[in-house]
Amino acid sequence: MRQKLGLLLTAVLILSSYFGVLADTHTGSGPSFSDNEEVDVIGDYITEEEKVYSVDIIWGDMEFKYKENKNLIWNPDKHAYKSTSSGKWTYKGNDVSIVNYSNDEINVDIGFSATNNSKVKGNFHSTNTVSSDKVVESMKIKSAEGYSVSNPPSEKAYLHISGKPSNTWKVNKNKELGQITLTLTSASS
Repeated sequence: MRQKLGLLLTAVLILSSYFGVLADTHTGSGPSFSDNEEVDVIGDYITEEEKVYSVDIIWGDMEFKYKENKNLIWNPDKHAYKSTSSGKWTYKGNDVSIVNYSNDEINVDIGFSATNNSKVKGNFHSTNTVSSDKVVESMKIKSAEGYSVSNPPSEKAYLHISGKPSNTWKVNKNKELGQITLTLTSASS
């Protein structure tokens, strides 16, 4: 049995080497092949750009003073003063600047929340004058790519305080008015 199987395999090998395989059909978009043909291999180099974040936040002094103008009017019928008052906030360094040295554009959400005992309101503005149409709640700052190191992209906002502070706050001078919150996120994600 082994001999017959060996003879059969030998015959198959001899016959298969005698007949050549011929093919001339090509399908698809790649190169077609023939004997001794060289084929170029094409590749792409793709880099994944790593995002590097470097941001400076430059705070002004954030000092605010409330000056109250009291008008005391004597009431002779009650033998007491009637008080009318108006007030005005003044400030020193009410600005915050955000400078972007990153290779990615960033979003900055900005807000002010008053402490419970101050009873004031605060809004950020794009200019140092109070104008309801220039209230800023978020800013987009461009990537530093293409900018000089001495002049990176930046944005500035100005905090304006309004409202009459509570009597509790007035008694405790130099007390905290509230907190500023800045939230920085990638603008590209």
